[in-house]
Amino acid sequence: MIFSVEFRPRLWATAVAASALLALPVAAQPTPEMAAKLRALPFQIGADISWIPEDEALGASYFVGDQKGDIVPILQQHGFNSIRLRIFVDPHAPGGYSARRDEAFCDLAHTIAMAKRVKAAGMSFYLDFHYSDNWADPGKQT
Repeated sequence: MIFSVEFRPRLWATAVAASALLALPVAAQPTPEMAAKLRALPFQIGADISWIPEDEALGASYFVGDQKGDIVPILQQHGFNSIRLRIFVDPHAPGGYSARRDEAFCDLAHTIAMAKRVKAAGMSFYLDFHYSDNWADPGKQT
């Protein structure tokens, strides 16, 4: 797989990890036949891409080689068959996940929009509920 990402390297790390898991060389460009076979396997090849709307709002672009494209179909075309998204109760609340941003991310509106993109690409969708406004860790739980 050849991925390049402007702005954040997380997708590259995901692509490298997926390539290692599937024993594919990182520089290999999967054929449509190979991608179809990967999607037909009885296990999930996926990623949590909840951060994509935030990155896109900040100007991120995604490429395969020198071709710019939408990240969701790019992942699907490279063998991914499932996507996980997280949702917070009120991420824009004081102390919330997106409290310092002008726009709330990982909220209902952004999650619905991303889920529609995932389903349009023909992938399965998993929703990770965070029953809080932020990460649920011992420092924030009551």
